Amino acid sequence: MLPNDPRGKAGLRRDFLRARLGLGAEREALGARAQQALIDHPVFREARSVMVYLAFRGEVPTTLVVRACLEDGKLVSAPVTFPKEGRLVPLRLEGRPGELREGAYGITEPDPSVCRPVPPS
Repeated sequence: MLPNDPRGKAGLRRDFLRARLGLGAEREALGARAQQALIDHPVFREARSVMVYLAFRGEVPTTLVVRACLEDGKLVSAPVTFPKEGRLVPLRLEGRPGELREGAYGITEPDPSVCRPVPPS
């Protein structure tokens, strides 16, 4: 945040969300390009383990990234939120039906009753 920005954190979030949602159909094409750029990056190609976010309210989608990870045999995880405890835990995604649920704040996240935690490395 800019030091003297009168909008504050909530205002900036609101403005960025409005801008993302305002992209319309272009947002989908830009999202696919961004994902492909990541997938094609040498660091990504060499990675054995990748943690992703699951897109929420107009964020760049990660569906293609998750699919590429699974196809390449990479360990792929996404965070599950425990707001009362103030923590995030990475859970493994394996591409199975029922792995995802609506979690805190309406954000899609792995279902802890289905997905296994990823141990720290």
